[in-house]
Amino acid sequence: MTLPAFLPIFLALLALLGQVGCGGDTILISPDAGGGDADADADTDGDSDADADADADADTDTDTDTGTGTGTGTGTGTGTGSDACDEPVVMVVECEDMTLSEFFVVQTSAQEGIGDYIIDDSGGYWGGGDPGMASFDVRLPCEGSYRVWGRAYWADYREDSVYLDVDGADEQIWDLLQCPFGDPPAQAWYWDLVSGRVEEYSCEPATITDPRLLDLGAGVHSFEMTAREPGMAIDKLIFTDDPAYDPNLDWPLP
Repeated sequence: MTLPAFLPIFLALLALLGQVGCGGDTILISPDAGGGDADADADTDGDSDADADADADADTDTDTDTGTGTGTGTGTGTGTGSDACDEPVVMVVECEDMTLSEFFVVQTSAQEGIGDYIIDDSGGYWGGGDPGMASFDVRLPCEGSYRVWGRAYWADYREDSVYLDVDGADEQIWDLLQCPFGDPPAQAWYWDLVSGRVEEYSCEPATITDPRLLDLGAGVHSFEMTAREPGMAIDKLIFTDDPAYDPNLDWPLP
């Protein structure tokens, strides 16, 4: 048999030997025992060692684990509460808690229900001294027209007034003994509805607002009391937007 005629047969035998091992058993290619790769390791160089070929080649497993899940959840929250502006505002400010200059001092009354109060002992405006000052802030929950009640004490008509300004402006005189002179009696603690007088030396009705109404928005407002006459004592102030409220009838607060 000549070589050209034998060549096809020889090539067929080589192909057959590539599928049969030395012992004549067929080589089965199985998936990786770990189960992680779904693609088989293949014998790429015809040496019957598929594992070695797989180690030499980069792992081209592009399988991805996928999972689907569905879940639903609902949440609701409800809350009820009365709007602060649905009810009258009544706010108490204790004078001993104010920021005081050295001339406003804290003293304590033996009278039941009074406790600590402030009093100016500088001589005040009329005494020629450096008047005491008491400053404080009030956070109002609602916009409104506010009245101020003060529980105060005075010894005589020369010890019955202070200046009160709001937010650094609109300073007016608060007279315990209304000008012209009249009630209430001296030398007693009582509740007075704060008034406003704009003229230093005049008692003309046109210069006096009684009560003094403060039109204020919701939020923080700054107040300052400056002694005008010595000896006026103040226990506390009440801010209210209720024109019917009277601490002479409704004190102490519930």
